[in-house]
Amino acid sequence: MCEREGVEPIGDVRVLRYEQLLAHARESLGSEQADAIAAAGAAGAGDDLREQALAAVDALLVACQELTPAIVVLFAPPFYPAVNSSGDDLVEACVARVREQAASRFGRELHRSHWFNGISDLSYVSHRGDDAAVAAYERNTPGFGERYVIPFAAMRELDAPVLNVGPFGKDPHQHTERLHVGSAFHELPELLADLVQFVAARQA
Repeated sequence: MCEREGVEPIGDVRVLRYEQLLAHARESLGSEQADAIAAAGAAGAGDDLREQALAAVDALLVACQELTPAIVVLFAPPFYPAVNSSGDDLVEACVARVREQAASRFGRELHRSHWFNGISDLSYVSHRGDDAAVAAYERNTPGFGERYVIPFAAMRELDAPVLNVGPFGKDPHQHTERLHVGSAFHELPELLADLVQFVAARQA
């Protein structure tokens, strides 16, 4: 692009993680001032956590221009950890039950997916990631522990099996998103009520 436009390139571009930027800022400016700069940047970005993370980085880079030009690699919240309970005895029994009930009650053949391609609060009831990955995430997410928290330890302790049973639909989170009314408001309530009773009977 520089050759095409006939301009001199800017030279080497530094690539660093957010934790490296923050450590440099704390060393050169002092921890209290560096943290205050990041917090002030985030505070001026409104309520969007993603914008707050980017604004904190921008503010630190303005204060540490000796590092620029630079690319900062970071995590911007929210984070939905992957969770999969395939193979769990209870989950497998529930899958079989829902399939059987959908077929016998509604003539509906259900297809199983081992991963939900959207976002779900089920991400927060179990965590099996390693400690090093969790620590890296926490260190490289601006504002983690202050403006944004994920209770990884509590999730690991809870370790609940998960199963997402939902209605038929198309194009989630798009302007063309739509829902099959019969599936959502007639079939699904019956299937869920039966599934709750099925689980209760197994746990009794």
